Amino acid sequence: FAGNDVRDYAFRPSGGPFPDMCFYDFLSKTYKVARPSRSAQKENYTAENEGQILNDDRDNISDPFAFLEGHPQRETRLLKIRATGQMIPVLLGSSFPNPEVSEQHREDWCRAMLFLFAPWRNIVDICHIGESWSAAFARHSFSDLHRYIMQNIHVEKECKDARDENAQAWKMS
Repeated sequence: FAGNDVRDYAFRPSGGPFPDMCFYDFLSKTYKVARPSRSAQKENYTAENEGQILNDDRDNISDPFAFLEGHPQRETRLLKIRATGQMIPVLLGSSFPNPEVSEQHREDWCRAMLFLFAPWRNIVDICHIGESWSAAFARHSFSDLHRYIMQNIHVEKECKDARDENAQAWKMS
């Protein structure tokens, strides 16, 4: 995920489904659209639609939501919920630590899972000052789907490792 995704999540709207939405769900269920220009809104103004933000043509099911104050794209972009369901986000960057390797790996894994699957706007929303990441993880409750994803999040890395080991074995033979 890109740095802009983190910023978009931190400044997500405070109403609708957003307050309890975790970062993973935010990535999989939302998308940004251009905010209609003021002139376009004036051209389509009627007494019935006063105060509404016009929907884009891609999806007439989800009403758009504005980012919170402080978001650099608040005046030019809106958030919408995918009408067709969710997509699976591609998580870029280094792989997730194996929590069974060491206590430090467990702490790092708990931090990553909380970042993805616990709602937050800043760090103290998921881990209190002086609290370990594993204690914060134990304190949170997660949906069955999120627990399933956590249990299988390492599979891609294991597949890549097996591919690399297989390629190395072929080179050696």
